[in-house]
Amino acid sequence: MTRIVRSGGLAAIGLMVGLMSAALRADGPAGASKREPGTGRTIETEVVVPAPVAEVWDAFSTRAGVESWMVPVAELDFRVGGTIKTNYNPEAKIGDPGTIIQHILAYEPERMFAMRFTAPETAPFAKIAESTWTVTRFEPIDASHTRVVETMYGFGEGEKWDVAYAHFKKGNAWSLEQLVKRFTPRPPAERTLDHQIVVDAPVADVWDAWTTTRGIRRWLAPNAEIDLRVGGAIRFPRRARPGEEAPTTAALEILAYEPQRMLAYRTSAPPQFPTVRNSDKTWAVIRFDPISERQTRVHVSALGWQEGEEWDAAYEFFRKGNAMVLEELRKYFADPTGAGETLRWEAELSAPLADVWAVFTTKEGLQSWVAPQVEVDLRIGGTIRSNYNATARPDDAGWITQHILAYEPMRMLAAKVSAPANAPQAKIAEQSWGVVRLDPIDERRTRVTLSSCGWGTGAEWDAAREFFDKGNRGTLDRLRRMFAKGDADAAPDASAEADAAATTSAAERSGDALAVMSTLIGGEWITEVAGKEGRKHLIKNVYEYGPDGRSIYARNYQGDERGLVYAEGTLIWRDPSTGRTRFTSVDQRGGLSTGEARRVASDRVEWDWIVSSASGRTTRYHIETIFEGADRFRMVMAVRKAGAEATSSQDAAAGMVFRRVADPPEAYRRIRASVGSKASLEGMTEETTRLPLGKGRSRAASGRLRIGQ
Repeated sequence: MTRIVRSGGLAAIGLMVGLMSAALRADGPAGASKREPGTGRTIETEVVVPAPVAEVWDAFSTRAGVESWMVPVAELDFRVGGTIKTNYNPEAKIGDPGTIIQHILAYEPERMFAMRFTAPETAPFAKIAESTWTVTRFEPIDASHTRVVETMYGFGEGEKWDVAYAHFKKGNAWSLEQLVKRFTPRPPAERTLDHQIVVDAPVADVWDAWTTTRGIRRWLAPNAEIDLRVGGAIRFPRRARPGEEAPTTAALEILAYEPQRMLAYRTSAPPQFPTVRNSDKTWAVIRFDPISERQTRVHVSALGWQEGEEWDAAYEFFRKGNAMVLEELRKYFADPTGAGETLRWEAELSAPLADVWAVFTTKEGLQSWVAPQVEVDLRIGGTIRSNYNATARPDDAGWITQHILAYEPMRMLAAKVSAPANAPQAKIAEQSWGVVRLDPIDERRTRVTLSSCGWGTGAEWDAAREFFDKGNRGTLDRLRRMFAKGDADAAPDASAEADAAATTSAAERSGDALAVMSTLIGGEWITEVAGKEGRKHLIKNVYEYGPDGRSIYARNYQGDERGLVYAEGTLIWRDPSTGRTRFTSVDQRGGLSTGEARRVASDRVEWDWIVSSASGRTTRYHIETIFEGADRFRMVMAVRKAGAEATSSQDAAAGMVFRRVADPPEAYRRIRASVGSKASLEGMTEETTRLPLGKGRSRAASGRLRIGQ
């Protein structure tokens, strides 16, 4: 699909067309006005554009697109934090008087973008509105129609504001009316198919890509052949289709060309359009216009269209097809938008729109499901900060900061994350940005779409993709269950409520343990304890999401300076029948551990750990995981005697302290033998390690430390 970077995107976003004197004279439909809490007066304008969402997005986000309907001069740096600069004077250069600057706050490809503007000195009446911001949404209706909703927020009160408000209300409506006209087909007698795109490459390279066999095979058709001469042809061989006796070749006769400037050829059509296919009245002209040493505008015109039902169908076919061809050319050279790939996750929640908005944008809402510590400053340029450590101070490590790029009340929140240094998978994703979109389904249900935009390629991005894919699926699942429970409990039976209170509380504490443990995902957790004869015993835990994206799988490695062995694997999950967090662990010797975990405080999880060795011996342990920050936890263990109450480990200092690292020391990276190998236990089977327990006690662990929880 054609991706044209139109620097005039903000024209339809409010100011650009609003500044046109023609807009003031336009007699278009007026935009609706309303008021959202905390956003001042707003202007909302809506149109339906007769084009696919990809083409409408191009009309706003690419230079050629903007210049095709909005302004004659445009320049853009299309990225979050970038700018779109435009000028209505066709003889002007960007930077000359009258240049309008749009500041890109956030965008989600083919869905939404938000901007603020800087008005030129030649429009003093518009300067007061520089504190406003505009959100434009793109909603596909079907394959050939798109709803565009433009909302301008932040208008104040007073005479100057009233002047600006009236100006933009009329200008925005006029602007979107021009967008509709841009995509409305011309009468059949006047029909031509025109597409253009800006390619990030010199004109010589673009010409070579389109007019040589070597070039065209790289981006369009791997078996194409070109005989570049008047009377020559561009040939596209293809295999025989069902019902055809032999392969065929589409040959487009070359009518004329001017090197690095123009190529004209006779066109053909697929077999489903026999009348058009057998006609010799259609042709195409491709123009190559150098914009600079590194950019070229490519313009494709298809001419000679006739009237009739089949011609109309073929026209629509090539309208889409030619756009796709130009998009392939653009992608071959570069991605001028810098948008990268967009990842999306979606869920339907059993809650009204206002309730879902609150859990994403208020301190109380975020604390109910994200983290015990949350700070919210909901404004453009504000932040949402969270920390999984309930006792963390504002300047402590472990804070995750979301920088708010833009928001639309009850609709959209866009932000860029600053991850803690101890979360290496998340650090590279700081180059991307996220968009939360909320769409009401009815009065009691809301659809949530999480989008992560601007993803790159490479090993680091691949690791981050897996990390965020599991994390965001888990996030939506937690929200789904949280609201499903609230919906079921909306009108509880009074007698049943009292009977179930204790059970529900216990189940909630147990279920919450899984959410707390999920904070360990990312990086590697290491510690060391004193072993026999002064040798250090090294331990490493690695946590990751299970195959369902909700459970957690923990791998435990143990050893010494010579290297580690894979000692134990643990799966932690929430029991769907009870809501409690349970686990199963298997070690190298064939021992099996099972039990339940409970969150007993915001920073503490208790484990009832039952070990059944391969010889049939059963031992029960009481284990506490105490979180002391985003990159540190302490584990305390005690034997639980039969019939006795679980030991409370008051002396936390006696436990083992694990710390999260992105790049562990060499000894922790060295694996001595494969899983299950007899040799892998060498050096551990005879060694007895004294493992510290709660209240100053200890136990002998024959070559195995149980920390795989």
